[in-house]
Amino acid sequence: MTQSFDFNIALAELLSGKGLVGYSGVLKKLIKQIIKAAFKQKWSNCRISPRG
Repeated sequence: MTQSFDFNIALAELLSGKGLVGYSGVLKKLIKQIIKAAFKQKWSNCRISPRG
């Protein structure tokens, strides 16, 4: 299970000097969570039906 994105933690990281974008940026966690949720939803709706 993925952790939810905590905006308070993200804001604290930004205020402490951490970058917004990039490999270790604050938004990386949020983008990763969005992409995983999108793929999970897409594949849960995908049904393989036999041809014949």
